[in-house]
Amino acid sequence: ANLHFNVIGDPTYKTAQDWFDVIQSSGILEGFMLSNSRLSTELDVSAGKGIIKETDSELGATVSFETSAVENITLTSDNINYIYVDYNAGTPQIVATTDRALIELNRMFIIGRVYKNGADLHVLNAGVHISNLARSEHERLVERDGFTYTSGSVTSETGTLNLDITAGVWYLGHNRLTTDTLNSDTGGDTWAYTHYGAASWITDNSTASAVDCTHYNAGTDALGTLGSNNYGTQWIYITADSYWYIIYGVENGQLVAAENASPPVSIPTYIETMGELLAKMIVKEDGTIVDIQIVHAITFTPAGITNHNETGGIQGGDANEYYHLTLAQHVDLTDGGDSTSHKHDDRYYTESEVNTISGSLNTKIDGKADTSHSHTEGDISDLDKYTQLEVNTISGSLSSEIDTDIATHTSNADVHHNESHTVVSHSDTTATGANLNELVGAGDTTLHKHDGQYYTESEVDTISGSLNTKIDGK
Repeated sequence: ANLHFNVIGDPTYKTAQDWFDVIQSSGILEGFMLSNSRLSTELDVSAGKGIIKETDSELGATVSFETSAVENITLTSDNINYIYVDYNAGTPQIVATTDRALIELNRMFIIGRVYKNGADLHVLNAGVHISNLARSEHERLVERDGFTYTSGSVTSETGTLNLDITAGVWYLGHNRLTTDTLNSDTGGDTWAYTHYGAASWITDNSTASAVDCTHYNAGTDALGTLGSNNYGTQWIYITADSYWYIIYGVENGQLVAAENASPPVSIPTYIETMGELLAKMIVKEDGTIVDIQIVHAITFTPAGITNHNETGGIQGGDANEYYHLTLAQHVDLTDGGDSTSHKHDDRYYTESEVNTISGSLNTKIDGKADTSHSHTEGDISDLDKYTQLEVNTISGSLSSEIDTDIATHTSNADVHHNESHTVVSHSDTTATGANLNELVGAGDTTLHKHDGQYYTESEVDTISGSLNTKIDGK
C-alpha cells in the first residue's frame, strides 16, 4: 500500500493503494452464482470473492473481500428481484430488492436477477464482473459489431462508370484501423467482381476498373444479362487491408425492385470476417449508374412506388388479373371517341340527345297544370255549357214565370173560362155542372189541357238541382 509511483511534486494520489482506490470499481472476481438447484422453489447464492468500496464514492477506499454461500434468499413474488452484495458497514451481505434504483454504484454491486412466478424461479446470472475487464470488453465489441465503420470511405462515381472511394477509419474490437483510397479513373485502382453461382462463389473479374451495367446474378455459374432498360443492384465491400469487392445482386427488373433490395444474406467468408459493406449501387441496362447509397448514411428499407411504370406483377392474362395499357390504348379509352377499344354503339343516347329529349319533355310538362289545381268559372271561356250563374238565372226566371203563370191562371179562372167558353146561347153549347167544375178546377183534364209546352215547378227544380250538382263538381 505504501508502494509509490513516480510523481511530480507531492500529489494526493501516489501510492499503489491510491491507484487501486481510484481505478478499481466494485464487482465480482469469482463466485456469487445464483441457483435454485438445491430446491427449485428457493434461491441460493454460492460463495464469492469481490472488490467493494467502503463509502458511496468513486474515489472511496477499496477493499477485497470474500463471503460464504447463502441459502433461501427471501424473494418477492410476481416481480423481478435484483440480487446484490451490500458492504453493510464492513460485513458484506447478500440482499434482494425489486427496485434497482436503490442499489448504489460503489458500496453495492449486482450479482444477478430472479423472477419469482408463484413457486417457479427464473434465474439470470448477470452481475458486475470486473476481472480481465479490458479483454472482456474487446471480445464483446468484436462479437457484437465486428469490423465497424467510423468515418470516411465515401463512395461515388467519377469519370464514366468509374468509382472513387475516400480513405476510411474503422474499428475491430479496441483496434483502430484505416483503409486506403480507390480511384479507378485516374488512380489505376481496381476491384474484383464476384457472385454466388450454382454452388460456390465465382470470381467474374479480378481487376475491374469500370462498373458493369450489363449483368446480374441469375443463380447460375454464368452471369445473367439484364433485360432491356431493366435495373440491377451491386454491393460494394471493403476489407481491412484495403481490397474492394463488388457482389452482383439478383435483381433484374423495375427500379422499385432494385430500390427495395436488401444486402446479400451470404457473402464470402474472407469478406465477412475481414471487411464490411460500403455501399449499394443501382445500375441500369442502358449503361448508367442510377444511384450509390452509402451504407453508414442510410438504412435499407422498402421504398414506395413513385412511378406507375415501375409497378410490377400486374400484367394480366387470366381471370381477375390486371393489365397495363399502352399510350395509344389509353388515348382510345379516354378521348371520348368511338374506337376499337371503346365502342359507342346505337344502344345508347348521347348526352346531347338525352338533353334534347329531356328539354322537350320538361317544356311540355311545364305547360300542364299540377294534379292539385282548380278552376273558377271565370277561367272557362270555351266550355259549351251553361255556367252555374247562368243556370241559376234561367232556373230562377223559369220558377218565377211558372209561379206567376199558375197564380194568374188560378185567380183568373172564371174570366179565362168565360173568355174561353162564352155561351152565346144555350142552344149553341150545353154543359153540365160537372163539366163546369172540371173546367174551373185548375187541373189537367180532358176538358182543360196543360200541354207539354211547360215544365212543372217540380220538374224545373229537379233539372236545376241536377245542373247545380254537375257544375259544383267541375
